[in-house]
Amino acid sequence: MMTDLYRPCSKLCRAALLAAVLVSFTGIAAGEPEYLASSAAGLYEIDNESILRVEGFEGRITIRAGGEGQIRFLSSDLEDRNKEIPAEIWKDGRTLILRPEQDGSTVPVRLEAAVPPGISLDLLLFDSELTLANIYGDVALKGEDLDAKGFGIEGDVTLDVRGGTIRFQTVNGEFDLESRAANVTIDGVTGGFRAELQGGRLEAGKLGGPVEVDGEDAEVILNGNEDSLRVSLSGGFVKTTGVGNGGQFRLNGTTLDLKECRGDIHVETDAAIGFSECTADLHFDAYGSSVTGTGNQGILEIKTDDARIELRRIIGPSRIQGDRLQVDIQEAGGELWVLGTSSNIKIDKATDRITATNEFGDIHILNATNMVSVESRDGNVTIERQAGPVEISAEGENVSVTWTSVNWTENSVVENAGGDVSLYLPTQGGCTVDARTNYGRIDTDIEELIVEDDGKSAAGSFNRARKPFLRVRAKGDLKIMKAPVLE
Repeated sequence: MMTDLYRPCSKLCRAALLAAVLVSFTGIAAGEPEYLASSAAGLYEIDNESILRVEGFEGRITIRAGGEGQIRFLSSDLEDRNKEIPAEIWKDGRTLILRPEQDGSTVPVRLEAAVPPGISLDLLLFDSELTLANIYGDVALKGEDLDAKGFGIEGDVTLDVRGGTIRFQTVNGEFDLESRAANVTIDGVTGGFRAELQGGRLEAGKLGGPVEVDGEDAEVILNGNEDSLRVSLSGGFVKTTGVGNGGQFRLNGTTLDLKECRGDIHVETDAAIGFSECTADLHFDAYGSSVTGTGNQGILEIKTDDARIELRRIIGPSRIQGDRLQVDIQEAGGELWVLGTSSNIKIDKATDRITATNEFGDIHILNATNMVSVESRDGNVTIERQAGPVEISAEGENVSVTWTSVNWTENSVVENAGGDVSLYLPTQGGCTVDARTNYGRIDTDIEELIVEDDGKSAAGSFNRARKPFLRVRAKGDLKIMKAPVLE
């Protein structure tokens, strides 16, 4: 109610309000602002005006929704509300302008205004507190070192701010932000959201339209956006929660944290990536970027070098590729490809097919229940607690496979052209074995395997099983033993 706006006024000010200082707007030539009056309180009836411009004030400015067809304002001393501070009123075409009196001095003021629906705001302010409430029109704000907040804006918002703290909530329209070293919080935008950042911090949530963020050396936190997302940032970090329709990230020296994201997400970066509890198709193209992730249902593609990869609870086809990687994967539920060079690869608890290739590094696979296919050069291969068949082509010092069962239907092949092979078969299930070594000897404690006199070949039906078939080739010593009983 307008009476609240003017309650602190002096009697003289209240009388001025009740008299309803009325200014009759007349037409003027475009580009030639017309001086109307100087007043500490005013009620102006709208003719053809659509914009209220407030500029040059310092202090505490409050603008909120008012009655139909009228703009009201009150200007008083910041510390003494009974002390009136006149403001100049100008008209420039369809714009009504409020500015301090041009007497060469700047007095901190308490400026309160009420605007009708359909009036947009054009604000230029410095070192001030600003509150905008329930504005039914567009808002353009340019300022420096502001403590500004706005809520209930029915229109587009454009901000150009340097320093200070900015908070906007519930904007039914588009939102454009240009920020330099400011702390900005946005909650609820129905239209598109665009931001250009130079330092500072942006936290934005409940974004209903497309989101675009560009800049450098900024902290960016995005919580819940249901449309497309594009982020291009140098320096700083990005944290997103609840990306609903995928996104594109082009990052340079910018760490990324993805949480509860959906859709098709593409990332180009040279800094660390983290993700958790996503149901997304994730595509990471990086250099020197570590990737740490827990929980994803969807495609996962990682290309990086000189990095550590730690993944947990990955459901969906996954492909990891790079040089000089340290790969540690636990609980993979989709088909898995790991293609490395000079890397160390460890995979634990995979339920779908595994394909792993590596040169100049070790491969260690545990608790796999499906086919494991390995190509290795100049590294050791260790497979433990294996429940499915294997296809191993190696040229390294040692290959070791321990099965928990041999109830698989596909045949298995284990070849090491560079060294020894050690195989451990459990009592459960059986297979037909054909084993040979070039330069070593065969050692076995399985009665069904018959070792030839030269000690370089052996064959037999373990547990009298004709199928599946296990073919073994080694350059060095070859052991085929009964597996220890696992608790």
